[in-house]
Amino acid sequence: MIGELTGENTAAISHAELEEVITDRGRELLRQLLQDHLDLRALRERTGLAARRATRDRPGGRTRIEYGHERVLATVLGPVTVRRCALRAPGHRNIYPADATLSLPAGRHSHGIARLAVTEVVRLSYDSAHAAIGDRCGRVAGKRQIEDLTVAEASGTAQMPSTIFAVVK
Repeated sequence: MIGELTGENTAAISHAELEEVITDRGRELLRQLLQDHLDLRALRERTGLAARRATRDRPGGRTRIEYGHERVLATVLGPVTVRRCALRAPGHRNIYPADATLSLPAGRHSHGIARLAVTEVVRLSYDSAHAAIGDRCGRVAGKRQIEDLTVAEASGTAQMPSTIFAVVK
C-alpha cells in the first residue's frame, strides 16, 4: 500500500480517488491481518490439541482429532476463512473448540455484521442498509441476510455457539 501511494500512478489522482484507494486497500489490509491472526490461532490449536492427544487427554470424551475443517465468516472487514480442528467420536456431533474460543456465531455472519445491520436498519430502510453495509464492508451479506440478522438481534434469538463447546475448555 505504501509502495502504491508513493508511486507514479497515485501522484496525479484527485483527493476523492485517493480516499477511495486508501479506503479499499486499507480494508483489504485489515481483512488480511484478521485472516493471518485466525490462521495463527488455527496453527496453535492444532499444536495444542496434538499435545493433549499425546497425553491421552480426551476433551469432551472425543477420541479423534480431525484437521482441515473450515468455515467462512463474513466480517465487517470482508470474508475470512476460519480453519479449525474437529474433535470426533463415533455417533456424536463434532466439537469445534475454536468456535467456542472465538465465540463464533452459528451462522455465516459475524457479530459485527449483525450489529451493523441493526444500526443501519434502524436509521434507514433494508435496501439502504444493504447498500451502506456493502459500501463499508464489501459484499458480505444480501438484503435477506440483513433482514434475518436484524430480526434475530432485535428479538434476542441470535444464534450463539452450542454449549457443548464448554466441555473442551
